Amino acid sequence: MRGIFDLLLELGHTQSNPYASFMLSSQKSKRIAGEAKKMRELIRKSDLLLAEISLPSLGVGYNICLAQYYQLPIICLCQKEHKANIPDFIRNFNSQYIKIIEYTNINLKYKLKKAFTLATPKKIRFNMNLDQGANNLLNILSKEMKKNKTEIINDLIKNADKGKPYFVL
Repeated sequence: MRGIFDLLLELGHTQSNPYASFMLSSQKSKRIAGEAKKMRELIRKSDLLLAEISLPSLGVGYNICLAQYYQLPIICLCQKEHKANIPDFIRNFNSQYIKIIEYTNINLKYKLKKAFTLATPKKIRFNMNLDQGANNLLNILSKEMKKNKTEIINDLIKNADKGKPYFVL
C-alpha cells in the first residue's frame, strides 16, 4: 500500500485519507460513528475513490458503495495474482463510475497514470431554466463581481458545500 500512496504523491495527486482503514475493535462506538461520518464526508468531497481490493475488506467495500452512491469515479486496483479475490459485488457492478485495474509492481505507475486520465473529473455542460428575477440577479452579480454567470454559480455551489455564506459582495 505504501507504494501506491507514494505514487499518488509522485503523480501530483493528494489523498484525503492516507490510511483509510481504522481499527474498529479498539475504539468505542461513539468514536466509530464519528470516524464513519468523517469518512463519508471525505468521500463525498473527493474527486474520485482509489481502492486497493487485492485482499477482502468490508471497510473498503463500504467506501466503494458510498462512492457509487455519490456518483464518484471509482478506481479499484487489484494485484494480478489476487484477481480471484475480487468480490462479486464489485466485479458485477453495472456502473459507468467503476473501473477495475489489475496491476503488477512493474506496471503500477503506468496503470495509475492511465486510470487517472480516464477518471479525472471533467467540466460538464448543462442547461438551466431561470425565472426573470434570478436571471437579472445573475446579470447584476456578473457585472459587479466581474465574473461570468457560470463562475458565479460554481462559486455559490462551492461556498454552500463549505458552509460559507452564498456570496460576498
